Amino acid sequence: MTSPVYGTEGMLTMRLELDAGRITAVDVGSTRPLGVARIFLGKPVGEVLATLPLLYSVCATAQSAAAVAAVEAALYINPSEPQRRAREAMLLAETAREHLVRCLLGWGAWLGERPDPRALALTGRLRGELATALYPESDGFRPGGGRLLPNQVQLAKVLDSLELVLTGVVLGVPSQTWLEIGDATGLAAWAAEGRSMGARTLAQVATLGWSDLASSAVPPLGETTAEELEPWFTGPAADTFISQPTWDGQPRETGALAREIHRPLIADLNRHQGNGLLTRLTARLSELAALPGRIATAVEGLEPDTAPSLAPSDGRGAGIGQVEAARGRLVHRVEIESGMIRGYRILAPTEWNFHPHGVLARGLEGLPVGSDLSALVALIVEAVDPCVGYQIETTPRPATAPAS
Repeated sequence: MTSPVYGTEGMLTMRLELDAGRITAVDVGSTRPLGVARIFLGKPVGEVLATLPLLYSVCATAQSAAAVAAVEAALYINPSEPQRRAREAMLLAETAREHLVRCLLGWGAWLGERPDPRALALTGRLRGELATALYPESDGFRPGGGRLLPNQVQLAKVLDSLELVLTGVVLGVPSQTWLEIGDATGLAAWAAEGRSMGARTLAQVATLGWSDLASSAVPPLGETTAEELEPWFTGPAADTFISQPTWDGQPRETGALAREIHRPLIADLNRHQGNGLLTRLTARLSELAALPGRIATAVEGLEPDTAPSLAPSDGRGAGIGQVEAARGRLVHRVEIESGMIRGYRILAPTEWNFHPHGVLARGLEGLPVGSDLSALVALIVEAVDPCVGYQIETTPRPATAPAS
């Protein structure tokens, strides 16, 4: 079983060992080229910032945001408040697009429903139209910021498009109305009405008895400061940390569930269902419902800021940039000397969530094996949400040789 491949970023392989009607072991392998950032060594900072988003088409905005934040930290460049707010709005728009694509295509396919073509078209334009409404010259991720000229009319249209998809297809009610659902009982009532793709998905999960499946004891990744991360990116275990990160000695989860766990609805589900399938799917809806308001807040009253960007031609330093991408915490660390890249490392959310002993692996262990195993595992993997393609292989547990 193989998912679509999203680019040239490698692939994940989940090998499931089956025995006595259960998944007894999970081996998560990866062909992700984690050292790809080394191609930036010796390159000018400006060239790297322009090239990097082309290598990561799925999360280009997040990659650009983390990269420029790392460069600015290294060179002590402090962008203005309007620049920071505009970048945050672009990042949130990308998060909305990625969540919606997963709902419209992934959930829709699982339900056997054809995706709404208008909703897909509006979703596909979200990130680009919002970015253009802020930075008509597409230069928002230059050190210090770009030529920010907010077009409030166009920004309002983008927000209207996002709300249209949420209300008309994914939630079935206005986003703010959905956010008023405060507990599992209210969620079940909303899902039972079946007026949206999100409602039908959650209702079907509950009907199949899958609500608490794939729960695990893997905790969420909390706040990480640049000072705390620095030794992990530079010490002798840096390569291991980048490929299989842990925090305080254990794997962590990052992404929508980790960010939404404070909301009353998600906290209630987590108490009663654990961090399993229903809680995880609902967390995506929760974050989606909040995004129109968060974007509106970021761009409200935003003033033009046309101060020239700063060219790091002779600066020297090292810095870390962190952003919350759609799939979780994304961290870049850069070293600069005379405007050239001397060191570059990237830690993506996939390495946290698809750690060999992480939330996906632990969640799959012990699952019952039935005729619908393929559909169940695929839905769980999609809920954890890798940023690359994946394949799932199942094998029976090897027979134990009889004692002589």
